[in-house]
Amino acid sequence: MCGFLVQFSQKNDDFNHFEEANDLLNNRGPDSTGYYKDSEKYKFGFKRLSILDLDVSANQPMVDYQDRYIIVFNGEVYNFKQLRNEIEQLGGKFKTSHSDTEAILEGYKIWGPNILKKLEGQFSFVIFDKVNQILFMARDRIGQKPLFYKITNERIIVSSTLEPIIKLLDSFEVDLESVYTFLQVGVVPAPKTIFKNINKLKNGEYMVFDVQENQITDKCIYWSPEQFIDYRKYDYEEFMSIFDEAVKKRCVADVEISSFLSGGLDSTSIIKKASEHLPSMNTFSVGFLDKQFDESYWAEMASNKFDIPNTLEKIDESLLLKILPDSLDAYDEPFYDSSSIPTFLVSKLMSNISKVALSGDGGDELLGGYQRYTWSNYNNYIPFPLKTPLSFISNQMVKNNSISTGTNQYLSMLNKNSSERYESFFVDKNFTDILGISDFSYDFISKNWLDTEDDFKSMQATDYNFYLPEVMMTKIDRASMANSLEIRSPFVDHKLIEYILSVKSKGYTATRNKKKPLKKFLSDDFDDNFLSRKKMGFAVPLDTWIKSSLREEVFNTLDNQESYVKQELNFDTSNLFDKLEQGQKSYKNRIWKLYVLEKNIQKYLTLLH
Repeated sequence: MCGFLVQFSQKNDDFNHFEEANDLLNNRGPDSTGYYKDSEKYKFGFKRLSILDLDVSANQPMVDYQDRYIIVFNGEVYNFKQLRNEIEQLGGKFKTSHSDTEAILEGYKIWGPNILKKLEGQFSFVIFDKVNQILFMARDRIGQKPLFYKITNERIIVSSTLEPIIKLLDSFEVDLESVYTFLQVGVVPAPKTIFKNINKLKNGEYMVFDVQENQITDKCIYWSPEQFIDYRKYDYEEFMSIFDEAVKKRCVADVEISSFLSGGLDSTSIIKKASEHLPSMNTFSVGFLDKQFDESYWAEMASNKFDIPNTLEKIDESLLLKILPDSLDAYDEPFYDSSSIPTFLVSKLMSNISKVALSGDGGDELLGGYQRYTWSNYNNYIPFPLKTPLSFISNQMVKNNSISTGTNQYLSMLNKNSSERYESFFVDKNFTDILGISDFSYDFISKNWLDTEDDFKSMQATDYNFYLPEVMMTKIDRASMANSLEIRSPFVDHKLIEYILSVKSKGYTATRNKKKPLKKFLSDDFDDNFLSRKKMGFAVPLDTWIKSSLREEVFNTLDNQESYVKQELNFDTSNLFDKLEQGQKSYKNRIWKLYVLEKNIQKYLTLLH
């Protein structure tokens, strides 16, 4: 794991300035620093977190033995040994003993962009061909590792994070349309960023850039979930075989591997399977003093069952609030999901124990663990003529406070089509109207919705195109790498995802029986109290914080006449807080979005001054 920075410029730029920008990647790779420059016109910078092939010969930037190709690479390729063997059989040569970086480099020389179809892992990388003056860059299928770029008339800058790009530019311009997108959906999906004319590659995408012509010559999506949608019969043994391999290949490292353990089905299945492939391992759990968020009892039960040492840390509100500034600072762009705060803290605590940690992230997308999947199943059983009347009745009951919020959310969606139902979970179209921005509507989801004969599968495909790369993987990568920790998530293994997309959903899930494969896998170890308990999630009491502990900080930040959000959006801060006090809980998320947006822009203003 690491961070990289690449710059090609038509003029000679100060190398000291480049070094200062590269130093902003320190958290992503504190173990070593590397540079490569053939002239002042192009520079490669690198920060390494050493996981595989700890020898200095594996440091980056890496140049091939012919001195023609240069690579900087962020991530892990789990099948690199097989790739190296295949490359050697084809006549390829290696300078290192077992570097996955060099496997990518030498593989690219043989297969070109088709190397991407052979890679199994999480990655973003840049390769430069000095002869043809071509930059080739790519991201992994699921978007676990980021890649940002900026093209001007005189240069291209590519980086693992946004900060070095802004540092080299010595300026930035906020993209107002991206701000509106963020206010509605809580993130800025690729290819755009919060800054004008700075972009990011999408998950499963590569790009070719001609340095001499200073232009993009090719851009291609090489992987997408819709390629694999089918309706063949689900087979438990086949699923478990792929799952076993997904865990096994993530248990390879030259440093100790540990695992997060929440006590849920996903993380418990991971540790059970990983214990079959590792001679020893440790687990790490957090408990909350607030019992409604605390799963530590179940985590301890799981670690005891498999006789795995577990470190349990109890955290409270004061600790979460203490690390809030650092957790916000970890994100390149404003990021609304408040579960990023405990995720950051857990990563920080875990980094004191291990450099590498397995996690159960991606299990809910893979096996329909979210409530929206359950509601999708329920929807299939309600006759169409009843949907509109039920939706109308639910709205009337809400006015009389005689129905729960969750029930209403479900009933109100009955007369919507599939993409509208999915969109309602993520998009707050009313917010921009409230702020007087009536000429903007976010349509990414509807444009990228895949209609299939199974709404459940359509939802999964959209999760893999949108929610997983833009929300979950962003959260995990930024929170972990800010603490120099590598996260490996077996449930986002592309072969596992491709298998699930190719089989009938009713084989592995049901309305009242979520995650059937994992329950079957754990059924000999735990009773139904463990297997079928209500999902807790990883939340914080955001509405309580904004009303109490954080009220002064959030209010003063947003009400400052010199703030970006005040100047550009001109909203009534007091009115937003009044709505929250009156019990309109949707305003907690709206206030939080404005707050993290402002703090993000302040971060970059501080960087330049």
